[in-house]
Amino acid sequence: MAPKFKNLADMRFYLYRSKSKIDMLYEQIYDSARRTRKVSLKAAVVSGEATTEDAVDDEDKLRAVERELEERQLVGTLDEPKDYVKGTMRMRWGLFDDSGTRPPDDPPLVFFGGFDSAGPLAVGLGGSSKHVEGHEGATSTQSRSSTPALVRWLLAGQDHGGPPELPGWWDMDAEEYELFGAVAMAIHYLRPPTQDLEFLAKVLSTGHIHGHEHFIGVPAARAIVGTPLYVSLAHPMPDETDRAWMLVGNNAA
Repeated sequence: MAPKFKNLADMRFYLYRSKSKIDMLYEQIYDSARRTRKVSLKAAVVSGEATTEDAVDDEDKLRAVERELEERQLVGTLDEPKDYVKGTMRMRWGLFDDSGTRPPDDPPLVFFGGFDSAGPLAVGLGGSSKHVEGHEGATSTQSRSSTPALVRWLLAGQDHGGPPELPGWWDMDAEEYELFGAVAMAIHYLRPPTQDLEFLAKVLSTGHIHGHEHFIGVPAARAIVGTPLYVSLAHPMPDETDRAWMLVGNNAA
């Protein structure tokens, strides 16, 4: 039997792929993780029908989930995020310094952060480091005093794909200020390299960063906080210009 080849034009070099989220969404779309089809078998002596199965790998599941979300118009852009957001952005990433606020039996968090001064727009995506597929470029980030809010939201996102359940008396204005401020700080402390990354993420919250000009260089900016289904290099097969840029990025202070 001839091997099944993927389309090279659609190749992705994944840094992060959340198998748990992809499996959960895929099972909601399909009755089974394998598709069944019938084929007719005809021979000189025997004629009948048999059932074979096409194996569905993680990439097939992700592509199917992605198509379904887009067909249901649940995927937005960085300018207009919806339940999910898909885009490409210059970002840095690394293990998130949660200052001991993460449950001890949970793997460390990983954080992808980017800032576009033209927006201005800050994007912070986080999830479990167990879903990291490539460690090239991973650094670490310190978030200092704003860690607890961001950790709450990232843990809730990885556990059930939504915001944390906060009591009714909670000061949501203060929570959002702390959350988006933590994103600004985390992005600021991420170290090179800076890479063009493509992602599809569940949106946890959107809002604005205020009062953190020291970290982002502007008085205010839009912010998106989410948890990714996948993050990949935007250019999996870099040309010579990309290679030169990556060398500069890796050698930057």
